[in-house]
Amino acid sequence: MTVIKVCLGSSCYVRGNNETLAFLENYIRQNKKEIVNLPQTQSGDLPPVATMEGVELVTEGILTLTRAAEYLEREELNHQDAAGQLVDFFLSTDIIEFMVGAMLNQAHYAPSLPIEIEVRRTIIKKMKKLLEEKYFKQVTIHYI
Repeated sequence: MTVIKVCLGSSCYVRGNNETLAFLENYIRQNKKEIVNLPQTQSGDLPPVATMEGVELVTEGILTLTRAAEYLEREELNHQDAAGQLVDFFLSTDIIEFMVGAMLNQAHYAPSLPIEIEVRRTIIKKMKKLLEEKYFKQVTIHYI
């Protein structure tokens, strides 16, 4: 059985996951890993996928999740952009755990957009419902 864990939002870093980040940064540096953008995977308003040896998917966050939810809802399962690849991961496993940050990323914070956290939660709840009801996945959401 495969388990996918997805960490969203800056609070994954702020609330203790900085140890994981430090581990990953050290691993990347020691093993001379390189993150390479794949411009051919850019699709409309979605940023391109990046690649790094040993990591399944490197991509942006909320835009990709929103598009992935749209693909799941419309049962469009053949896209090769970042959202399509994320959908492929979700459909290839039985258990999905979302770890959703509940803090604003101050680097991206715009006072005119105070709904960032609620948007994130709404998208994840929608994905959970779709994955459970349409695709029979076991989905857990952890707010951290």
